[in-house]
Amino acid sequence: MLFISIDDLRPELHAYGVADMITPNLDAIAAQGRLFKRHYAQVPTCGPSRMVMLTGKNLTSSDEISHPLLGNRLAGKPETDNPETFIHHLKRNGYYTVGMGKISHSISGRRGKELELPHSWNDFITNPDAFQMYAGGEHRDAKKTPPFEMLDVADEVYPDGRVAQFAVKELEKRANAKQPFFMAVGFLRPHLPFSAPKKYWDLYYRSKMNLSPNPDAPKNVADEFLHNSEEFFGQYYSPEKGGARKRISDAYAKQIIHANHAAVSFVDAQVGKVMDKLKELGLDKNTIVVVWGDHGWHLGDQTIWGKHSAFENALNSAMIVKTPQMKKQQFRQIV
Repeated sequence: MLFISIDDLRPELHAYGVADMITPNLDAIAAQGRLFKRHYAQVPTCGPSRMVMLTGKNLTSSDEISHPLLGNRLAGKPETDNPETFIHHLKRNGYYTVGMGKISHSISGRRGKELELPHSWNDFITNPDAFQMYAGGEHRDAKKTPPFEMLDVADEVYPDGRVAQFAVKELEKRANAKQPFFMAVGFLRPHLPFSAPKKYWDLYYRSKMNLSPNPDAPKNVADEFLHNSEEFFGQYYSPEKGGARKRISDAYAKQIIHANHAAVSFVDAQVGKVMDKLKELGLDKNTIVVVWGDHGWHLGDQTIWGKHSAFENALNSAMIVKTPQMKKQQFRQIV
């Protein structure tokens, strides 16, 4: 089984009917499998959403809405009769389990020196890059740096390009092994900052970017349902401030949307590298593929730029499932 997690991925691919999105590799998986249009995350934030997916357990209190929740609960703890995740269950039943990138939450897969999921993995390939993920994984003063980056560099300058390389090499190892495998590949884009090589920006014309169809706060909505998009406007330099009933200019909105689309096309290309290797090795004939977005993201919808809301934009996310036995379906909706 190949499990591909994509951070902050809205259900906004060409396969979802968004004509201007350039996502041929994810579209190809959808064309061969099942595209879920009504897949909703239980929590509109990374760590808790991943905890729910990995354990099958929902949150029971607001205290559990914490990114390191799963690592705090499991790292360094002894193995028990109950599996800590569905990955642990597969491992106990004969699967070789290997992960890389952002799966539980930390990109290193660790809480300090301990694995966040100590009993789930046979191996976890550590990405040494910093969380913010500008080119080369550099640390930067985010408050002086925009929430996006465009450089004329190779894919591998960015962490997702290297995660794809890790995945390709690991598939080559799995092809020579008799043991069934579960491989989790966690891509970071399009999580902020929207960083991608220039060639992916060049796929789009900013003047043709479509703005949100719902750019204003709903009438009579309570303030509690809106927020100031602190992750975007508070953690990065921005020439304009929006969020919570305050719209930004259309020109700046299009720049942000352009950056997001470039990041999505970039990660789509990395998924393509992994899928191409899966097919080259003949592993596509007996491998289930799951593509999962951990939650959605507002692109100016309801004046919000980010997640962390109870609106559908933050809860509805992408999900595609493909099995070798499936008959080809052209973007069939699963309800």
